[in-house]
Amino acid sequence: MRKESLLAGLLVAFAILACSLPGNGSTAEPPTLTPGSSSGTDSPVTPPTVTPTGFPSLLPHALFYEAKDGAGHSQIHRLAPDGITTTQLTSEPVDVGPFDVSPVDGRIAYIANNQLILLNADGSGRTILVDGGPLDTDISHLTSSVGMPRFSPDGSRLAYGLNGLNLYDFSSGTTTNVLTNQVDSSGGFPVLNEGYSPKEFSPDGSKLLVEVSFYEAGTLGIYDLPSGAFYKFSRPDGGIICCSSLWSSDSSAVYVANPNIGMVDSGLWRFNASDGTGSTLLPSQNADATYNFADAPLLAPDGQLYFFFSNLPTIPSGHTPIMMVRSAPDGVSGRAVIYPDTFTTMNEALWAPDAGKVIVVQGTTPDMWVGGAATLYTPGGGAPVPLVPDAGNLRWGP
Repeated sequence: MRKESLLAGLLVAFAILACSLPGNGSTAEPPTLTPGSSSGTDSPVTPPTVTPTGFPSLLPHALFYEAKDGAGHSQIHRLAPDGITTTQLTSEPVDVGPFDVSPVDGRIAYIANNQLILLNADGSGRTILVDGGPLDTDISHLTSSVGMPRFSPDGSRLAYGLNGLNLYDFSSGTTTNVLTNQVDSSGGFPVLNEGYSPKEFSPDGSKLLVEVSFYEAGTLGIYDLPSGAFYKFSRPDGGIICCSSLWSSDSSAVYVANPNIGMVDSGLWRFNASDGTGSTLLPSQNADATYNFADAPLLAPDGQLYFFFSNLPTIPSGHTPIMMVRSAPDGVSGRAVIYPDTFTTMNEALWAPDAGKVIVVQGTTPDMWVGGAATLYTPGGGAPVPLVPDAGNLRWGP
């Protein structure tokens, strides 16, 4: 579907320019942050540039996301940088699973029907790279499931899951299995002792964040591509490591946050990329018995940590109400609210690489925990810009 009304584009541009002026806020560090409060600092907002077509360039890159088609199947869509023009790129007869976009040429790799499929940036050239076959036995689900494609930053390799961690080399057309799932069938039925799946390449392409699955729970680890070394993360208190994770822009660390309390603690942690050792930045519970909740942490090129945070006296029964903040890399020093809204049903957030903008996906009902309406926000202020009413699994393209 294409929404190419020049008038609509100009109205969006005028709305953003009129509403993006920064306000005045306190720079004092709040000892706690309760959603609904408005303590924070404002940053200058850069007006959107205008593309040669006359439409304002709202987004730093094209946005790729999943949304339902007319038949109710999840398909991959592309939203152009103008924030208006949308294109459906896949038309699978089943739901599309995890996907990724090459940052170099916009090619798309995705999972459907237990196959790893490659598309050109315009949706043409559908090619099956890997076929895992039917998943009709207990063992096949552990050893034959194809999942989680991830392009390297230079677009030369594609990591994916299939009986472990695999690296596909586009120049040679060959795949190398670098970590193999550890399955124990000695008891008469298969048990996954340890499974591996790619999560995200480091910005410099030298390392790969890996999701490690156990029979119960799991953790994260790092596979070092030059040396072939693999090491798992460790929390100082030995707790489970989950759920929202992002590389620092300099590839030196991984920040992990969790906005909910259940089987996994809420809080914020930092893990060294060199050896996987971790430090707790925000514990699940403070000495005063209040709780910390964090999500979507990004250590940006300006050296500041951008994330969503709240400190509450009790554990919420549903979504955690949460606010957008910025702090020093420790998650505490200089922490301040950088947008006045409280997000009450946030399911996903995607930062621009420089943290100048962020897309937030919120459920349209309190019991909606996956996907929702995608809206663009500018830290420091400015009116939110609705993008699409149905989106999930957000990825930037080139």
